Amino acid sequence: MEGMAYGAGKAGGAFDPLTFFRQPQTILRIVSWLFAIVIFGSIANEGYVNRPDEVEGVLHLQPQPERL
Repeated sequence: MEGMAYGAGKAGGAFDPLTFFRQPQTILRIVSWLFAIVIFGSIANEGYVNRPDEVEGVLHLQPQPERL
C-alpha cells in the first residue's frame, strides 16, 4: 500500500508537468483565470469603445430608427 500514497507521502517524488496540466481541475482553473482576465479587462475598459463621432449616453434612452 505504500505505492498508493497521496499528499505528503508523494512530496519528494518527481513532478510531471504533463500529468499536472491534463487534470480537469487544472484545466478548469486556467480557463477560469482567462475568463476572469477578459471580464476584468472589459469592466476596466468600461465595456465599450469610445467613438469620437458619438455622444455618450444611456443606450435605452437614445432614439431608435424606425423599423418596417
